[in-house]
Amino acid sequence: MILAVDNGWQLKLWAQSDAEIVERVEAALRVRAQADAVLLAAIGEVEARGLARARPASSTRAWLHGAHQLDPAEASMLVRTGTSLRAGFQETGLAIAAGEVSLSQARVVIRSVTDLPDDLDPGLGAAAETLMVGHCAVFDPMTLALIGRRLAECIHPEGTQARDEKKHLEREKTPHAKRSLTISPDKDGPGRYPRGYLDPEGGVELGRRQFAVRSAALHRRDQTPDHHHHSAQLTAERDRRRTTQ
Repeated sequence: MILAVDNGWQLKLWAQSDAEIVERVEAALRVRAQADAVLLAAIGEVEARGLARARPASSTRAWLHGAHQLDPAEASMLVRTGTSLRAGFQETGLAIAAGEVSLSQARVVIRSVTDLPDDLDPGLGAAAETLMVGHCAVFDPMTLALIGRRLAECIHPEGTQARDEKKHLEREKTPHAKRSLTISPDKDGPGRYPRGYLDPEGGVELGRRQFAVRSAALHRRDQTPDHHHHSAQLTAERDRRRTTQ
């Protein structure tokens, strides 16, 4: 796999035909999925053996973040997914290893099956995984999540409703828990890149404040002498053209 990557990026892509370029993209996506399968299997084993503490690190997530500079959220996602694949989800793991399912799709499959009732018949759980993996050939992760949701509603509608109500109550207890704001430096200049998340209430409040700020700015503009003078000029020019016509 490493040899394929080493050779692949050095090829003169401009000399290849359209069909060859398209085929190369498809092949690269398969290799990418297969590389993710190798990584997830290794991370799952690191977590199972507790190897991160010998590095030393407080957890596998902390080790991935500190030793390999992964984003903490990405590190957590890889640990969760690798652990899930090691504990089960054999069909999903084989599909990733074959390059037939992407990491994002695999995460949705795992989450959809995990959200099913704990006392579900094992055969039905395996059938649900098979169904979701089969849909990966056609649907993107977002659509797969909708399919998984519909699957849960069909198998256990009462449990799905109860889970939704529980999540809603938890959000009400900590309404601002997910609000966040990070400001990153611009590597190419003195500016800053803001990035954040607002819950629905926060989004509405931000929209109101933006409207208020813009309204105040427009009001100040309308009160300036230069703006009045410019508006008068435009009106006079419009009247002149109408008279001429």
